[in-house]
Amino acid sequence: MRRRKKHHEFPELVPPKVKRKIGKTLLVLFILLLIVGGIFFVFGLKIKFLIGDELQVVIKQNEVLYSAKSNEPAMLGFEIENNNFFKCNSYCEFDLVDLMTGEIIFSDQFNMGNGEKYHGSHSINAKGLGNKLYLYNLNVQCNNIKSLICPTAQAVKHNSALFMLETELTAEEKNKAQNLAHELELRSEKLQTAKEKLAVLQSTLAGFFTFSIEEETLSSQLDQLEEDLVQFEKELNFQVELWKGSDFSRIDLGNLDNSLTLLGELETQTENLRLWRNSTLFTFEQINSAKENISSAYYYSPLMAQEVDNVLTNVNLMNFGTFFESEVNTKMLYSKEIILRVSEEYQEELSILTSKYTSLLVMKLSKDCNSLESAVKKIVNENISVDYSDLDTFVNNNCLVNNTFTFPNMTLQQMIIVEPEFENVEIVLGEQSPQCCVFGNCEDYYSDTQTPILFIHGHSFNEGNDPESSLAAFAKIQEALEREDFVNVGDVSFDNFYSGLEKCSAAMSMRATYYYIPNVEVGKYKVTAQKSERIENYALRLKEILNLIKESTGSDKVILVAHSMGGLVAREYMDLFGTNSLEKVIFVNVPHHGVEGRVKKYCSIIGASKECEDLSRGSVFLNRINSKSLPTDISFFNIRSKGCLMDGGKDGDGIVTLESSFLMGAEDLVINGKCTDSLNSDLHNNVLDPDMFPELLDELKLILAK
Repeated sequence: MRRRKKHHEFPELVPPKVKRKIGKTLLVLFILLLIVGGIFFVFGLKIKFLIGDELQVVIKQNEVLYSAKSNEPAMLGFEIENNNFFKCNSYCEFDLVDLMTGEIIFSDQFNMGNGEKYHGSHSINAKGLGNKLYLYNLNVQCNNIKSLICPTAQAVKHNSALFMLETELTAEEKNKAQNLAHELELRSEKLQTAKEKLAVLQSTLAGFFTFSIEEETLSSQLDQLEEDLVQFEKELNFQVELWKGSDFSRIDLGNLDNSLTLLGELETQTENLRLWRNSTLFTFEQINSAKENISSAYYYSPLMAQEVDNVLTNVNLMNFGTFFESEVNTKMLYSKEIILRVSEEYQEELSILTSKYTSLLVMKLSKDCNSLESAVKKIVNENISVDYSDLDTFVNNNCLVNNTFTFPNMTLQQMIIVEPEFENVEIVLGEQSPQCCVFGNCEDYYSDTQTPILFIHGHSFNEGNDPESSLAAFAKIQEALEREDFVNVGDVSFDNFYSGLEKCSAAMSMRATYYYIPNVEVGKYKVTAQKSERIENYALRLKEILNLIKESTGSDKVILVAHSMGGLVAREYMDLFGTNSLEKVIFVNVPHHGVEGRVKKYCSIIGASKECEDLSRGSVFLNRINSKSLPTDISFFNIRSKGCLMDGGKDGDGIVTLESSFLMGAEDLVINGKCTDSLNSDLHNNVLDPDMFPELLDELKLILAK
């Protein structure tokens, strides 16, 4: 047999033990790389969350201004997006608030992953009150949920959006408006009639020289009736305003029927009083014109003296005392009847005696006491045999010197004719006025506009942050001011402003960024972010923003609240364009004299270079702007913070030293606090949180009220 040849076998180059060692080494290196990579990844995340904006809440509205009939619902639509770090989940909640009633009409809570969107919609129920503009605020709050790969501080981020719903009258409401207008006009006519009648009665009473008890009562009734008519006229005018505002459900027409009935009764009473007074005056004149006869016949009958005294008593009562008109008139008529009757009887007896003794004595006698006394003397002296007892009695009672009577000089003032005065009742209804309804009150469109408040942000410390992150700093202050009756408009820009705001007279707050440049494309605005520019350029954009706000709100002034670098932007704006568009300026933690030390160093590393250059202490920009005094035609308020230890042992807010934030010419206010973050810098922004620092909100409210 042939023997097989053996193949040549080479020895192993790497022994098994060495292989095992190399494998273990590679595995260890791989694990180390994973650990180091993980450390750098986590550290990088922490750095990103420390200096970046970990979460932005973005609201997109399907529409801003909705239109509907007052009996039709309107479907408000919106989208909420959380721009956060990848793999971070967020928890969000929102409230849709009716700014007229303050009620939350829609709310929800939800979680969202990175890049997810929440689509919301809500049907606004018909209010049945046409020709109105209603405002609704969508207030959103979100926070990242902490996890291994989402090392978030879980800070709550706020954003808001304003919806407007304009309603108009339905055909049924228009018909109702016409009927109510007719009723209001009828009541106006009745009120005019009542006022004229009242004026006539009051002028009639004014003609009385003194008031009797009946007149006092009547006058009191007329005064009360006048108050009732004044109140009715106020109510009528209020009802007219409700009609103009299409607020038909609150109209309560009321009526004047009871007042007109009472006026009829008072007319009768006044006429009776007038007749009684005229009768009394006429009676007195009759008595007064017969005073010579009354004086001669005063002692003829005890009734004569008694009734003359009664007349005098009644005249004194009417001139100086308290009396009943009807009683005085009755008594005067009774006294007149007796006095004139007794005077007439006296004259008749005098005439009889004169005639009788003229015949008996064959002598000429006249009808007076002297003649009768001569007759008595002749009978006595000549001892004439005549029975003259009747003559003697008459003479003794009426003709003795010590019995002479002088009629008292009594006077009564005549009634005065007073022309009635009254104002015409005029209501001009016209058409229903469209009204803006907010905070429990409806005002006509384009009423006196209150000055809007504009918040402008500061320097975005990280150049990579979006402009919206700077805007979000004011969201909580705006929500707090809304509770003080300031409409929270949210943020405004050339591609996101609210047409129709000029119709509302309510105070408003809004925020805007000077980081956007508007461009016009096919008739529409489009904005582009430009963040690394000189403060002078930002001042030019602030001018455009102010013009936009004035146009959209109808106000010719704006109150400016500027934080951090925003204060320098505001000062540059005033240096370039003056203060005609501003009512007052409020600075908050503004580096009026620049930043220094580590803040300046870090700004140059992670911030926008041109901004950081202008912000640096001793910069050309700051030297120029601080070489000029503040304008004197408006008020300035400078709010700054302290409590954080900064470079060189200086006090400040962690970003701006207390020394640097001082501004000559502005009212100075200092808020105490402290820094709580690892970078020892968060007081600078935290002061804008009204939950953490309510002092700032209180100061703002005081300044806005001035």
